[in-house]
Amino acid sequence: MTARQVYTLSAGRKLLLSAIGAAFLAGPFAIGFVHVPNLRAQLLHPASEPLPSFEVATIRPSHSDLQKLGFRMTRIEFNVQNASLTDLIKFAYSVKSNAQLPKGPRWIDSDKFDINARIEESQAETIQKLPPDQRFDQRRLMLQSLLSDRFGLKLSSQTKDLPVYALIVAKGGPKLKEVEGLPLPQPGHSSPPPPPGTLAPGVHLPTLTGRRGQLTAGAVSMPFFVNWVSGQPEMGDRVVTDATGLKGSYDFELNWSPDDGHTPLLNGVPQETTGPSIFTAFQEQLGLKLESRKAPVEVLIIDHAERPSEN
Repeated sequence: MTARQVYTLSAGRKLLLSAIGAAFLAGPFAIGFVHVPNLRAQLLHPASEPLPSFEVATIRPSHSDLQKLGFRMTRIEFNVQNASLTDLIKFAYSVKSNAQLPKGPRWIDSDKFDINARIEESQAETIQKLPPDQRFDQRRLMLQSLLSDRFGLKLSSQTKDLPVYALIVAKGGPKLKEVEGLPLPQPGHSSPPPPPGTLAPGVHLPTLTGRRGQLTAGAVSMPFFVNWVSGQPEMGDRVVTDATGLKGSYDFELNWSPDDGHTPLLNGVPQETTGPSIFTAFQEQLGLKLESRKAPVEVLIIDHAERPSEN
């Protein structure tokens, strides 16, 4: 096990956190986290300091009657409802598995908070000129700064060898349609970003749309895709890493029978599930395979945390 300092700067919830990218990526919803180097599950770290921060932010104890975690993001607003500190850490640091989450006092899971934050206008204009995945990361880094300032949060990390699933090419090769033209910059790619505020001709925006048991992917790279896979209940809290060696962006569909202990509903009517498991669907429909391995996974440790300061 290796350890290093990170920052000392001033099952339904998991799926929702995996889908928050909808505010910044195209499609009915777009799912996935960024910054997952091949065969190594890393968390989001700032490239430089100081971290970007919100112009103003209020944090209050949540008194919502709803039990669901809610995120709403616009160009200048960042609003969270009914979130625990653990939920906020998971989003801010791009945590891909509960195995990476820190253990701490009971209140970090039981106490819920509402956050209303705003981005300064000129900063919002600068962020809008970034590729979508980088725009998303800016919100994460701003939340890291807020957690440090208002919760007194100090984290360190350790790298542990943990069970993971490695996504590999199955025997017979991949069954994916490669997208022609220039893909939008995604993890593992070095393509130049499109001009500010536009998509260059031939540039394709990655999307993952659908519902439990059905997925339609458009112009998706494998590192982008494994982030989505990591959030599925069938993975059992294992991080999924990309070991396919596939460098392009691809269109494909995936249909499987969900195995999360819940009966799917259609217009409120329970539906029988007779399709393949997600593991079988990967091989039969995509020509890919999830292989059990051990790999270095970065996990968080709470060095200090306190209930948020008054607004």
